[in-house]
Amino acid sequence: MEDRTQRLQELLQGQPQAGTPMTAAHKELLEDLHWIVLITGHLLTTVCDGETPLIPREVTQFSLNSGADTAATLSLLSRLGQADAVSSVQGNVDPVVRLIVAVLQLCHVERAALQAGLGSQLSPEVAITLVWFLYRWGLTYLLPNETYYTQMSPTLVAAFGRDSEAGPCVLDWVLGKLCSNLELWHSETALTLGHRAAACPSLLSLLQRQSQGQLGPLAPGSHRALLKALVIACTANRLPEAPRLWEALLGPLKTRFDEFFESCVQTRCRFTEPQKSKALDLLESLCGVAEGTTPSNLDTIRPMLLPLLVRLSSIVAVLRSEATLITATTQLFRAAARRMLCFVGPNDATQLCHCCLELVRHFAEHSSGLFTTEATAEDSHVRELGELLELLTELLSKDFMYMGAQIRGAANSTATDETATRFEVPAPGIAVEGLRLLMPLLNAQLLQAMFNVRLVSTLQFPTLCVQYFKLVALLSELHPDKVCQMPEGLLQALLGSIRVGLTSYSPEVSGLCLDVVSVLALEVHRQGLQTSPAGRAIEPFLQLLLEMVLLQPLDAELTLVAGSALFALLCCFQESFVQLAQALVASQQDAAVGQRLANPCRLSLEHNP
Repeated sequence: MEDRTQRLQELLQGQPQAGTPMTAAHKELLEDLHWIVLITGHLLTTVCDGETPLIPREVTQFSLNSGADTAATLSLLSRLGQADAVSSVQGNVDPVVRLIVAVLQLCHVERAALQAGLGSQLSPEVAITLVWFLYRWGLTYLLPNETYYTQMSPTLVAAFGRDSEAGPCVLDWVLGKLCSNLELWHSETALTLGHRAAACPSLLSLLQRQSQGQLGPLAPGSHRALLKALVIACTANRLPEAPRLWEALLGPLKTRFDEFFESCVQTRCRFTEPQKSKALDLLESLCGVAEGTTPSNLDTIRPMLLPLLVRLSSIVAVLRSEATLITATTQLFRAAARRMLCFVGPNDATQLCHCCLELVRHFAEHSSGLFTTEATAEDSHVRELGELLELLTELLSKDFMYMGAQIRGAANSTATDETATRFEVPAPGIAVEGLRLLMPLLNAQLLQAMFNVRLVSTLQFPTLCVQYFKLVALLSELHPDKVCQMPEGLLQALLGSIRVGLTSYSPEVSGLCLDVVSVLALEVHRQGLQTSPAGRAIEPFLQLLLEMVLLQPLDAELTLVAGSALFALLCCFQESFVQLAQALVASQQDAAVGQRLANPCRLSLEHNP
C-alpha cells in the first residue's frame, strides 16, 4: 500500500496537465490500489447487518503482540499527509495503525490531486472503494465504545479512542476528506455522527458551504443523505452555538422553498431542466430533514417543516407534469409520516394526514385511464401508486401509537394519550378514503388483469400487489369496524381483490388475505352482522376456504392462519357450514374419502362454542 501510494504520488507530480491520457502502467497501478484497499477493509473489519461493529479479536491480539510504542504510533499519525511520514518516525509503530495510516495517506494523495485539477488522472472506482473503507473502518475503529470490549489495544485506543486527543482529530480529518468528495467528486457521504463529530470544524464548515450552495451538483440521493447527517449533527451539538447552526441549516431551505412555491403559483407551466434540478434538490433536502427528525429535535424542525408540507400539498397539481418531482414529493410525505406522526399533537397529525390525502386525490384524478396491463408497463405511474399505498400504510402504522407530549387537558384524565390521539387523528378514515380513490385504478391495473386466466401466472406487478395487500391487512387488523362499514360497492371490490389474492399469488399474499378474512369474520361475529352487507360479502369465503383446506394442497406456512380464518367463518355461518360440508361429503365418489372429510366437519361443529 505504501509503495503504490508513493508511486501514484510521483506519477501525479510528473503529469501536471489534467488532460494527459493514462498509460497502461498508470491504470494497472490504480487497479492494484483498488484491490489493496478492498482487501484491507475486509482484513480489518467484519461488519455484519444487525450486529454492532466491533474490532476483530484477532486484530486486537495482533496489535497487543506487536509490542508497539504508543508515542511512535501517535507520531506517525500526526505526520499524516507527509510523504516521508513512515521513514521519519523512530520506534516501533503499531502495524494495525500503520496500515490504516497507509490508506488515509492514499486519501490525502487523492484529495490533493483533485484540488490540483488532476481528477482525470484518478479512478472513480478507487474513490468509491476509499469511501467504502472509511465507512466500515469508521464504524468499527473511530471513537469506539470501549465498554463493548473485554480487552483493547492501548495503541488503538490512543490513536482513535473517544477520550484521546488523536481520535477527534482523525475524525475531523476524515470529515474533511468527505467534504472534499462532495465538492470535487460530487458523490455522497455516509458517516455515523455523535456529539464529538457534531463539534468538528470540518462538519461545521460543511454545513456553512451547504447552506451557501457551494457544494455544486451532487449525485442522486446525496442531498437527502447529506441533510439527514447535518440534522443529526446539529441535534447532537450541545454547544451554545447550536441555535445558530440550526438557523444556518433550516433558514436557507425555507427561503428556497418560498421562492419555489411562488414560482409554481405564478407560472403553473412545465419546468425547465435547471428549474427541475433545483426543485428536485430542494425536495430531496427536505426529505433528508424529515428523515433526521427525532423527539430531540422535533420542536425545532416541526415549526419549519409542517407548514411547508401544507403549502406543498396545494401545488401538487403543478408538480404533476414531472414524474421525478412528484415521486420526491411522495417520498417526502412518507418520511414525514414515518418520523413525525407518532410525536406531533392531534391537530398537527390531522393536518399531515389531510395533506397526504390530497396527494392521493390528485393522483387518482390525474391517473384515471392512464394505466395499461402490458407486462412492460412498470412506468412512473405504477411506482407512484406503490408509493401512495406505502404512504397510507405509514399513516395507519403510526396512528395507534402516540409517544409525544401529554395532550393538553388530559393530565388528570384516566384515558391514555394514545387513546385520545387515536380518536382525534383521522388516519383510518384517510386510509379508507384513499382506498376508495385508488381502488378503481387497482381494478383496472391489477385485479382485472389477474382475473384473465392467461395473465394469472405472469404476476405483472408483484411489488405493487404486496404493498396493496399489506395495506388492506393492516387496515382490517387495526380497524375492522371501519372496513365493515365501508360503502357496499367499495367493500365488494376490496373483498373481490382478497378472493383473487387467496388463489393467484404467493404464500405471503395468501397469508395476508387469510388474515383479512379472519379478522373481518370475527368482527361480523362479535357485532352480529351476519345479515348486513359486510356479512353477506364475507360469507362466500366459507366455501372457498373449506375447499382450500380440505381438497387442495396447502402451503405449510398457511395451515394455521387458514384454520383460524375457517373457524371464524364457521362461528358466523354455522348453517351454511353444515350445508356445504354435507354437499362436499356427498360429492365424493370414494366412501372412505367422504368419511375422512365428514369427521373433521363434525368435530368442528361439536367444538364450536
